[in-house]
Amino acid sequence: MQPIRKLSGCVTLLSFLFCPLGAAAQTLPNGNYDTTDFGAINIECIGSEMCFGTYENGQSYLYLNSRDNNQNFTGYWVEAESSKPCAVTHQFPNLQSNAWGNVNVTFDFSANSLSGFWGYCEDHPNKTLDGTRAKMLTAQETTSVDVASIAQFLVGSWLPSPDSSARRNDSYTFNPDGTFVISDGSSNSPIGNWTLNSAGQMIMDGRVDEPLTIEIVGQDIKMGSDQYTQEPFNGRSYGGQSVLGDVQTEGVFIPKWPSDGTTPMVGTYELSFIVLESVDSFRPSTANASSKPIYVEFWNTTETVTTDVDGREVRKDIVGFWPTEYEVSPDSLSFHGYHPQWGDIYFDARFDSTRVQTQYNYERGGGDSSGFDKPAKADEPLIYGDMLVRGHIFRDVALYIGWFE
Repeated sequence: MQPIRKLSGCVTLLSFLFCPLGAAAQTLPNGNYDTTDFGAINIECIGSEMCFGTYENGQSYLYLNSRDNNQNFTGYWVEAESSKPCAVTHQFPNLQSNAWGNVNVTFDFSANSLSGFWGYCEDHPNKTLDGTRAKMLTAQETTSVDVASIAQFLVGSWLPSPDSSARRNDSYTFNPDGTFVISDGSSNSPIGNWTLNSAGQMIMDGRVDEPLTIEIVGQDIKMGSDQYTQEPFNGRSYGGQSVLGDVQTEGVFIPKWPSDGTTPMVGTYELSFIVLESVDSFRPSTANASSKPIYVEFWNTTETVTTDVDGREVRKDIVGFWPTEYEVSPDSLSFHGYHPQWGDIYFDARFDSTRVQTQYNYERGGGDSSGFDKPAKADEPLIYGDMLVRGHIFRDVALYIGWFE
């Protein structure tokens, strides 16, 4: 790494080390900090505890995580190259590199300034990282409507509060890209768009013709006479990571392709597979550049697919997600991923890890003709759960074991 003002890569948090645990600062540090030891840094927060920073003309990143209630954020930086490369190369969400390290910063109450430290590789941060916001917020501005903060506050699922006039089975899900879904417990309304103006009014296209004034009431939101309380999507907070011990997870899991058209589709893109790597890849100490704990891929069904010299399909128009948070156990799988264009993806599922190895052997061997006895529940999915991506909620997605040739 060159002197701090010559950073050439990204400050990013390893996806498999990123584990949000607590609430965020009272004022989210969204915005541009034009005077820092890293140069100009632009910070955007995804939810209340997770923030991303970019600098060096968008080629460098900060992945920050709020672990407590006092505006302190910890995370990682990563660069394309460094004068002091690390012994281990990691695959970060935005970059594969051996130039990375720890960072620890604290924002003041109004998020107008930051102070902290950074370090190389696994070294304890001991080099100064200070800075100020480009536009200082006044007391009046801090207490007035902050459209960006409200937008971040809205991300999640909102259920009717007690004594609300809202229908008991309504559930709103707001997304960072300005979309929303209304679910009545059995089906979802068509996707809609929401916007916020400087007066704090929400306009929900497809829901109402007139703007609804949104009011923040503690952790609730009030839209007209309806009041809702925020809950994590599907009851999961996606707030931790599990080291799996002897749990068998490795495999490529593909959706069942039903004839009724219920395959998870986002526009012209279909869910193609979810990959769970081997147990060791979930452990930061043994993870390497080519190993990602979880990977999800969508393919564009309208793309003209070419073939390589071996006759295998080659696709270029794909959308891939890597996790920023995950929980995996013998009987459950939950993860949260982020894509710079598509935004967030959430997945919460039941997972039967005890069947993975026997099912893989059976399927790989060709089924009944392979010589392997047909395992119990061989025709049932190994993963069965709910997914939210780009404003769409897909219920009871069934995934079966597969493999790559």
